Amino acid sequence: MELVSIRKGRTSACVEKDCKVNIAKWSSKEVRISLPKSLLLDTNECADNRCENNAICLNTLGSYTCLCREGWQGEQCQTDINECADNRCENNGTCLNMQGSYKCLCREGLQGAHCQMDMNECDDNRCENNGTCLNTQGSYKCLCQEGWQGAHCQMDINECTDTRCENGTCLNTQGSYKCLCREGWQGAHCEMDINECADNRCENNGTCLNTLGSYMCLCREGWQGAHCEMDINECTDTLCENNGTCLNTQGSYKCLCREGWQGAHCEMDINECAETDCDNNGTCLNTQGSYKCLCPEGWESKHCELDINECAAIRCENNGTCLNTQGSYKCLCRDGWEGTLCQFGKLQEKFHVPVSNCVE
Repeated sequence: MELVSIRKGRTSACVEKDCKVNIAKWSSKEVRISLPKSLLLDTNECADNRCENNAICLNTLGSYTCLCREGWQGEQCQTDINECADNRCENNGTCLNMQGSYKCLCREGLQGAHCQMDMNECDDNRCENNGTCLNTQGSYKCLCQEGWQGAHCQMDINECTDTRCENGTCLNTQGSYKCLCREGWQGAHCEMDINECADNRCENNGTCLNTLGSYMCLCREGWQGAHCEMDINECTDTLCENNGTCLNTQGSYKCLCREGWQGAHCEMDINECAETDCDNNGTCLNTQGSYKCLCPEGWESKHCELDINECAAIRCENNGTCLNTQGSYKCLCRDGWEGTLCQFGKLQEKFHVPVSNCVE
């Protein structure tokens, strides 16, 4: 008689039943049942789809086995395995159990089935305005250029809030700033004084004095204005004395003095007598701004150079004839007359009269 051994069946079911033929044999590890081949009539349990969730049914002699797909367990693969129970998600990812499987919900910056892979956020150029992207575990960081801030370097820093310009106005620009310096200042922060005197701004030999943020022109006498460019009209102040005429000149003035005066302001009387001689022994008398010749008798005019014609005003008496002379005159008397003016009769004979005979 030929026997058939059944090894991989469910032994518990077999033990619980009565065998009609007393030919069962036991061993320590398994139950071995030997049956005549003619008595073996196996039922295909897989024919009625006893395994759930797409498990594979494996028919065995006298039984069946369900080969479960991943994520399922149980005799008919009817029970979902909770894969999240053993913390399969790394880097604090959240495990989501699903029917027959699971899913790791990764935190931002991580990827992979188990959130085991760091995502390189720098691949898509997240940093703006030329910021440098630094990839980190599960995240990234933007290293911003000067003048920018924010998670993506998207915000302009207003540098003007801390008043960086010393002597000027701060103008905020994209990623930077600019100092608009007040006149007289220069430098990135308007911290440097401009030496305006370097380019000779003062005219007419004025002296340039540099000051903080500006300059000053010290003008020479006769000039005025910010750059000593304006001539002062000194003649408005009546600087010339004794009726002298003031003539304004570039940076100065000149007094045109009347005759008899001299000096910068016509303040000095000229002593004409030092250089002027009065004719005919006239005496020079210096006066304020002039002189006078005191002429001797018989002479006239400014320098006593003119002879006075006395005959024009003097008559010689008794038909005498007036003869004008240099500085004088002479009466030419007719016979019988004499004297300066021919006023005296001339005696023909001389005689003596006793004094005693004189009548008082």
